[in-house]
Parts: sequence; C-alpha cells; structure tokens
Amino acid sequence: MAKTLISASGSGPDSNCGYSGTVPSGQEWYTVLVDNVWGAQGEHLVGTSGQTVTVTRCHSAGNYIGVANGQNFHFMRIYSVSAESYDCINGVCTLSTQYKTQGIYRSLADCQGVCANGGACAEGKKCVDPTTFCPDGKVCLDQGEFASIEALISKIGSEVC
Repeated sequence: MAKTLISASGSGPDSNCGYSGTVPSGQEWYTVLVDNVWGAQGEHLVGTSGQTVTVTRCHSAGNYIGVANGQNFHFMRIYSVSAESYDCINGVCTLSTQYKTQGIYRSLADCQGVCANGGACAEGKKCVDPTTFCPDGKVCLDQGEFASIEALISKIGSEVC
C-alpha cells in the first residue's frame, strides 16, 4: 500500500485540538511521540478511512502533549493512502498488479524519478542501471534466468511426491 505524507501538525498538537470526526476516505492518521515519556516513541496509527478520531487535551503542564483516541502524542501525521505501487520494468513504470511484482515504488512519481527516460532520472535521484533497469540494492534476473526458474517450477510441480 502506497502512503504519501499530506499533512503534519507543527509545533504541538494545537492544529488538531478539538477535532472530532471521521478520517476522510483514502487517508490514515498517525500520532507521533518523539520520546518514551508518554508512551512508546515513534509513529502510531490512530485512524483509517471512516474511523472516528477525537483529539483532546492540547497542553499538559506546559508540554506539547495531545491525546487522540486515548493515545498521547507530540504531533500528528496525515497520509494519503493508495493500494497502487509500481516497479520499473524495462525502463517503464508499471503497476505492480499488472505482473504481480513486488511494487518497490510507492507512487508513480517515485518510480518515474529513477526509472523514466532510460535512466535519465530526476535531479538528486539515483537512477536505475539503464542497461538492466535494476534498482540499487536489488537483484534482477534476465529473461534466461527467469525462464530456467519457470521450467524448474513446472518440472517440480508435475512430479508426484
């Protein structure tokens, strides 16, 4: 599932204080704690599309601590979520569902930033290898290797154990 940050409350939870309603369709809301004083440090899911979120208590003893659905937080993050993910296949950004691939790029823009134009990617991005279109840190198979694996799977699948 692709997740893109669309909003983060600034200094403290004030911008969300008093909110009570449902999370809009296509969004996920998270609380974030920057230390372990009020709970486990990190990002915590507080609501997904259609769920009710209530933000209360905006300040506690001078600290910027809010409470959303019973979870303490220093600030909130709101993400747009999409089930779409992409892979760079032969220099073309392709939906991962088309060939049932991994979907290593969480948005079309992320994929195009490193895959488009035969490796001539966006400024500041590390391009995929334009000869193999294999992302950095990944292992890619050529057609011959893939065909060998498919043949072995077929052979093993037809054997009776």
